[in-house]
Amino acid sequence: MAGMLQSVSCGQRVTLQNIVNAFAVAILTIYPGKTGYGTALSNFWLGHYSHGWVYCIRGESNGNASIVWLAVPYIHSVIPNIEVWLSNHMGSSIVYAKNVNPSKIHKDLKISPGELKILVECSHYYGKHIYFPDGRMSISSREAFKFLVLTPKVKSQNTLGYFNSIVIFTPKPGLFDETPPM
Repeated sequence: MAGMLQSVSCGQRVTLQNIVNAFAVAILTIYPGKTGYGTALSNFWLGHYSHGWVYCIRGESNGNASIVWLAVPYIHSVIPNIEVWLSNHMGSSIVYAKNVNPSKIHKDLKISPGELKILVECSHYYGKHIYFPDGRMSISSREAFKFLVLTPKVKSQNTLGYFNSIVIFTPKPGLFDETPPM
């Protein structure tokens, strides 16, 4: 997804639609076709869905870092959309903070004063409130994700996220800035 965001906009500023499209393409290997999209409120073809977050982070003059904005693509909804948040999202493992040591936002974040970084996080959601199209729910995470032996572990008890993955990159000039994408 990070690579797509670096090239998807043909050198122009990245838009919210670019983020939605990159996220939709990034999950195709797990959710082929439209299986990553909801069939109705809380109904999903595979009984789980993918979730993503795109953070813009600025390096402060004192060596600290601040999250400037967070874009949340909701391709799993019946009508794909995106929202820009200015606070924590409960499913993300990133701490939405301003003027803090970069490691408080993410343990691997390193940023210079005045520098912008983009952090992309993806996760798979599964929980008791999510249904299969046939009405089934509340099966084990092992069954839901089709594991034969291991049982996948949820990221934390406060969320329904599994398999969180994070990439931090320095965007090409002009693709992102401190104004949230439109």
